Amino acid sequence: LRAMAMVVLQALERFDSLTYLAVLSAAVSLLVGYFGILRFDAPGALIGLIVGEAIDLIGILWLSVREIPAKQAAVPGRISKE
Repeated sequence: LRAMAMVVLQALERFDSLTYLAVLSAAVSLLVGYFGILRFDAPGALIGLIVGEAIDLIGILWLSVREIPAKQAAVPGRISKE
């Protein structure tokens, strides 16, 4: 699901948004994983990975939904439903 939604953003050339999102999700994953390991040992690392991937997935879906209506309105030859 994440990879398919990411293709939409790549096709729309939103590489800057994808980069910022990747940095954010990696930083959160590392922080949660580090403190998770201190508190829960090995399962804490897994919690960090899951949190990081969830942030990445939610961010990609949010960016995709936000970008699609703006691009659809700008398509030449598109008939408005208004």
